Order: sequence, then C-alpha cells, then structure tokens
Amino acid sequence: MTHDNTANNRSLSLLSIALAIVFIWFGLIKYSAGGTSGIEGLINNSPFMSWIYGLFSVKVFGALLGTLEIIIGIVLLLGIKNPKLRALGALAALITFFVTLSFMLTTPGIIPEGASFPILSAMPGEFLLKDIVLITVSYALFSNARQALSPTPA
Repeated sequence: MTHDNTANNRSLSLLSIALAIVFIWFGLIKYSAGGTSGIEGLINNSPFMSWIYGLFSVKVFGALLGTLEIIIGIVLLLGIKNPKLRALGALAALITFFVTLSFMLTTPGIIPEGASFPILSAMPGEFLLKDIVLITVSYALFSNARQALSPTPA
C-alpha cells in the first residue's frame, strides 16, 4: 500500500468517524423532550414530511428517527473496514441530509424577519446550513465505497 493510499484511508476513516458521531449524537438527542420538539417545526412545515405526525406522536417519531440515526452511525463505523456497509451508511446519510436541506426551503424563519439573504437565523437557518458539509462528506464516502466495490478493469 502506498503512502497516498494510507493517507486516503485514514482520511476516509476520520470522515466516517466524524459523520458517525454526528448521527449517533443527534440520534441520542431525539430521545429527549428538547430533541423531539426541536424538529417538530421542521417536520410540520415540510410538504414531504408533515404527514408523519398523523401516524406518530412527536415523541414516538423522535424515538424512531433517533433510532434510525444511531443505526446509520453504527453502520458508518462498521463501514470503515467494509465498503458495502460504508456505501449503505453513506447512502442513508445522503438521503437524510437531502431531506433536512429541503427544510431550508419550507421552514418559516430561515431568514429572520426584516433581514435578507445571506442572513440566516441561528435556528433553524444556521443549524440546517451545516448539512451542506455533511451531505458533501456523505457523498465522498458513498463515492469512495462505490469505487472500492467496482470491479477493476483487466
């Protein structure tokens, strides 16, 4: 293995660990009252997700989402050594961040009243802005896993 491959593998491992920490931490937060109420406004204002509270209470959906996020985090950690799991975890992360970034278009208060672009509110605007970096990390991990799983030309 060359020095470049070793450095690349370390970088991918660090990205996987960092993304896993975010998912596991946010997943654990969803089990708290503040964690579930924090997402309620985002979900209620989303044309893609607002139906969910017709099926589940805020608390139950928060627990389900938190569990899913913890599972994604664990899969990302296991994906450090397994490209198939890395691809699966990264794809789940991509879908997650695609949905959360859509909230920037549907949630009132992204741009504070009386302000204009590029000013964002701390919550939910700046909170959601971080997902641009996280979706990019997810894509990099997914792309690398797909490349690792592709058969090498003879």
